[in-house]
Amino acid sequence: MSRPPPPPSGTTVLIITCTILHISILLTSLSLNSVSLLPASVLPSNVLYSIPSNQIYRCFTFAFFHGGIFHLLFNMLALYSMGPPLEKEVGTVRFLAVSFAMVVVSGIMYVGICILLSYHDQTWLLYSSVGYSGNLFAYATMETFLPHVAATHSLFGIVNVPS
Repeated sequence: MSRPPPPPSGTTVLIITCTILHISILLTSLSLNSVSLLPASVLPSNVLYSIPSNQIYRCFTFAFFHGGIFHLLFNMLALYSMGPPLEKEVGTVRFLAVSFAMVVVSGIMYVGICILLSYHDQTWLLYSSVGYSGNLFAYATMETFLPHVAATHSLFGIVNVPS
């Protein structure tokens, strides 16, 4: 039985980055709370809560950290499955550019939705988010619009599912 080819370099970079950052949380005193996407921390001058504000970097960092080993494992398995076909179709540079843009877009969308929901209940500004799932959903959506994408995809070589 032959080994599958390694994933393209962009997918590999994303998997390694997420894995190293998860390990860094475990091995250092860095707190997941300091990098998660907490809407109250992103917004300017938060008078309701005693939380630091204007931490815009959180709209980017949250995607590369995960809540636990299984969260990381399942997101990276999904990235390993969805990333290579998409990267081969659009190219590594475009794949990475779209990936980083989608991290920011999903972060802004999360904060925006929490702001809208906070008009009813202020605690929505205190729900934090981590993980690469927003990008995985974006990849799945982008794949459906590409001309050379197969009608079905193999999930880990076990089962075929419609695109």
